[in-house]
Amino acid sequence: MATQIEISTVVSVVVAVIIGILSVGVYHYYYCWKYGTSPILDTSDNKHKAYNLLFHPECCLMDKLVSIISYIFFPTRTLVEASLRGESNTGNPLGTLLRFREKLCKLEDMSHAMECKARNKNLQSDNKGDYLVGGTVIIPRDDHILTKWGLISEEDGARISFSSNTNKDSKSCEQVEILITCPISCIIESELEFIPNTQQKEGFQRFQTCKLETIKFKASSKKLLWFHGGGMVLSSSKDSRQKLIKDLVSASRKCKKKATDTQMDDIVLMSVEYRLAPENPFPSPVIDGLSTVLHLFRFCDELHIAGISAGGNLATVVGLESYRKFGSRVKSIVPIDPMLDPFTQSLSFQLNSSKYLLSPTPWLRWAWATYLDIDMDSKINFSDGRQYQNIIKNSRWKEFFEKPLWRLVCPLVDVPQVLEGRDAPRIVVASSKADPLRGDAQLLVDKLKEAKHNVTFVEARGIHVMSRLFDKQANDKFILAWNEAMGYH
Repeated sequence: MATQIEISTVVSVVVAVIIGILSVGVYHYYYCWKYGTSPILDTSDNKHKAYNLLFHPECCLMDKLVSIISYIFFPTRTLVEASLRGESNTGNPLGTLLRFREKLCKLEDMSHAMECKARNKNLQSDNKGDYLVGGTVIIPRDDHILTKWGLISEEDGARISFSSNTNKDSKSCEQVEILITCPISCIIESELEFIPNTQQKEGFQRFQTCKLETIKFKASSKKLLWFHGGGMVLSSSKDSRQKLIKDLVSASRKCKKKATDTQMDDIVLMSVEYRLAPENPFPSPVIDGLSTVLHLFRFCDELHIAGISAGGNLATVVGLESYRKFGSRVKSIVPIDPMLDPFTQSLSFQLNSSKYLLSPTPWLRWAWATYLDIDMDSKINFSDGRQYQNIIKNSRWKEFFEKPLWRLVCPLVDVPQVLEGRDAPRIVVASSKADPLRGDAQLLVDKLKEAKHNVTFVEARGIHVMSRLFDKQANDKFILAWNEAMGYH
C-alpha cells in the first residue's frame, strides 16, 4: 500500500509539472498574440525576442522540467522583486535573500552528502583501506592584497574602502574558510582530530576545523581550488560538484593503456567559502580568492583552479591574476558557465532571457548590481537592457573602467598575453547553449585565443549549469579536456 501511494505521488508530481510547462507555453503565445510582444523580455530596445522555454531549440525535456521545478521552488525573481520593493537597503542583507539562502543550504547539504557518498564508494572499491575525509581549514585573509599586487592604488583603495562590508566580526575580517575533501591516502602527515559517526551522514569522515598548516598532502596529489556559483549572493562551499571529481577519475582510467595501470583518485578538492554580497560586495570575494592562492603556494608547488557560474568569474579572475603573479605554477583554469560581463550585452542575454530558465537575465543583472553595491530603487527594470547598462556606466565604478581594478570584475577587458619562457595554464571553458551567459563564455575564449593561450571550448545543449547532466556527449568531451588539463595524459 505504501509503495502504491509513493508511485501515485510521483505520477501526480510529474503530471503537474508537464501541465505547468504546457501552461507556460500557452500563456506565452496568448500574450504575444494579444499584445504583440513577449511577456518574458522587454524588446523595445532589442531586435531579438526571447526563446520560449517550451519550444527552446537548445533545451531537452529534462531541461524544461528542471527549469519549471526551480521556478516554483527556488524563484530567483522574488529576490529581484524584494530589492525593488525596498525591503532593505542594498548595503544590508535582504530578509528574502537570507530565507532563500537557508532554503538552498538544505538542498546543498543533501546533494553534497550524496555526491560524497558516491565518491567514497568508488574510493573503497579501488582500495579497501582508502576513504574520503574532509573538513574546514582556515587561512589568513590579506585585505591589502590588491594594493600589494599593484591592482589598485592606496588612494583608490582608501576611497572605495571596504566600509560597505557590514560583517565586522573578527573571524570574517581575518580569515578565509575552505572546505577540503580528499582521499585519506592524499594526506601523509597531519594533526587532525576526526569527529566520530560523520561518514554515514555526510559521505566523508569529517575532521575538526584546523589551520591548513596542520595538514601535509602527498606531493603528487592534484590540488584543485574550487569556487561555487550563486551569482555572488547565494550558495556555499558545499556546492563543490563532487560528481565532477568522480567523472575526472573515471575518464583517467579509460585513457590508461594497461588494464593493470589504474588511475587512483588523488584530487584534493579545496572549495572556497568566499564572502557574499550584499553584506560583502566586490572586491571581497576576489580578495578571498587571491588570499587563498597566496597562502596555498606556501605549501604546494602547483595549483589547478576551477569554478561554476559566479565561481567561473572568480576562477577566471583569480586564475589569470595568479598566472600574472606566479606564472607556470598555475597549471589549469576551468571556468564553467562563467558570469563575466556586468553589462550583459551579448545576444544570449536576449535570446535566453526567459524568466522560467534556471538563471534568467533579470536575476543575473540584479546579482551584478548587488555584487557591485549599486543603489537600486523601484524604478529599475532589470528586463530593460539599455536602462540597466546606463546604470552600470554611470555608477561609481566608471572611473575604474580603464584601470586594472576593473579586470577583477570583468576579466574580458584585459587578458594577459602568454609570457615568454613561462608555460601558460591549460584553460578549458564550458558553456550551455540555452544560458544567458553563453556569450560571456564565447567572448572569453576569443580573448584567450587572441592572447595565444592554450584554450579548449566545450558547449553543451541545455540550461545554465545543468546542461552537462543531460548532454552526455558534451559532458564526456568536457571531462576529457579537463582531464588533460589536469595532467592525467
